[in-house]
Amino acid sequence: MRRFDIFEPLPGIWCVQHRPSKSAAYIIKTFPGAVVIDTGPDATASSLMMGLQEARVGLSSVRLVALTHWHFDQSAGAAALHARSGTRVRYAEAEALFLTGQKETARQRHPKISPIAADGFVTDGEKLEGSLEAIATPGHTEGHMAYYLEARALLFAGDNFIVTNKSELEVNDETRASAARCLERPIEALLPAHGRPVTDRDAINSLRKRLRT
Repeated sequence: MRRFDIFEPLPGIWCVQHRPSKSAAYIIKTFPGAVVIDTGPDATASSLMMGLQEARVGLSSVRLVALTHWHFDQSAGAAALHARSGTRVRYAEAEALFLTGQKETARQRHPKISPIAADGFVTDGEKLEGSLEAIATPGHTEGHMAYYLEARALLFAGDNFIVTNKSELEVNDETRASAARCLERPIEALLPAHGRPVTDRDAINSLRKRLRT
């Protein structure tokens, strides 16, 4: 039995979600290609490859892999996907020492996870592909990034938010300021690093109001 699920929570947006952590990688189908947000904890990238297949995205059509942060459950598959496809991998400069293995962490000690160098660092406010905007959201890690698809008001939030089993949204002290910054934008759906995507605008608006108080 495979340890991940593949589903399309929104038209043209595919999620590869790994059990038991519910760690998610996202495939944004664009024209004429696709963008991947995070790669999940599978160091072989096999689960993500299956996700691309189900989404009917060829490897040569993947234009960019954008990582939210260095933690292995979001980035382990990046090196394998890059090796197979040659796709550009980008992330914030503050994450580089971890992702390239220069600063040892549990991620680097894992024998199956390979280091991955960036094809250019992501900066705050940068438009990466079309209307996909990078948002600097330090807190969970120093160089944590969220990604906002302005054309559809979708927030790929990384670990800025906690999604409860009831699809309610919470934040902790380390992510509160960055979460509030993300919620300054109109959001139709929030796609987190862990848990199911939140499409309930009432839940999003409720957290936005709480963060303003």
